Amino acid sequence: MLNYIFKKFVKLGLIFYTKQIKVTGLENIPKKGAILFTSNHPNGLLDPLIITTNCPRTNYYLVRAAAFKNPWIEKFLLALNLFPIYRMRDGIKQLAKNQEIFDKCDTVLHQQKTLLISNSG
Repeated sequence: MLNYIFKKFVKLGLIFYTKQIKVTGLENIPKKGAILFTSNHPNGLLDPLIITTNCPRTNYYLVRAAAFKNPWIEKFLLALNLFPIYRMRDGIKQLAKNQEIFDKCDTVLHQQKTLLISNSG
């Protein structure tokens, strides 16, 4: 339910941010089966928001771990199916935490769900 409400809220917000979003190829997204979405855009937030608000399936995401620093925000982000991904700049010792995240990603794909990876350049 939280994902549904958040999707609608974000979609409304995108109307004010962009004048027009044109979606093509939506019919090519399978209704069942694992999907790996990737995007490569200078704005690492915009692509995932546009994909998730226009894809009828529930999505899971890899997000910079820095977004998870506040415990309240962490709970909210986890409830929205976001997984923290640790980078070198988060500290070399933090990189070991990625194995658990990669295991979760593997589970998501084996459960025939969708996973989104965004590269902001």
